Amino acid sequence: MTIETENVAQSSDDATRFFSSSFSTTQNWCRFGNDGTNGYDYGARFQNIDIPNGATINSAKLSIMNRLTETKIIDIDIYADNTDDAATFSTHADFIGRSLTTALVTWLPSSSWTSATRYEITGLENIVQEIINRAGWSTGNSIAFLLFGQGTSGQYIQIGSYDVSSSDVFQLEIDYTSGGITKRLRYYSGSGVYGEI
Repeated sequence: MTIETENVAQSSDDATRFFSSSFSTTQNWCRFGNDGTNGYDYGARFQNIDIPNGATINSAKLSIMNRLTETKIIDIDIYADNTDDAATFSTHADFIGRSLTTALVTWLPSSSWTSATRYEITGLENIVQEIINRAGWSTGNSIAFLLFGQGTSGQYIQIGSYDVSSSDVFQLEIDYTSGGITKRLRYYSGSGVYGEI
């Protein structure tokens, strides 16, 4: 087993957009879903992705921390920032101005939510593959996911961010094959990265 460790402690690597034009990289618990007029949107960036160009992505998933026990029906469209090396988030204009991948996943989870519990968003391999296959992609670049709230008015949950604590951040896990070797990497948007062969 090979362990790769890296600190990724940056508040601006997760961001929330809400009420059409409001934006923050320092929000604590963030609403995620639909506010009745516009979606609550979210961005999560992961630095120093140790995957070579052209590798085969076997699976990829995000993990979020839910705050409250409640019943909510949410609908989230998920893309990645369609660029070779995603920049950290800065402004509302920066967030909404990013080019999106052709690949997307619509997440329609169960309506039952438990407080202080992690939930996985699976099936993101085609999104990651599209980025890894870009001609300008190289090992050590960053990937940013953009998640857009859809669905029914008033249906949203509250999820953790870097500014809550490093244990409540978005997490990314990628299983990939390169040169006949399969690796599984977990990236924590606030606390580091480790990989397992």
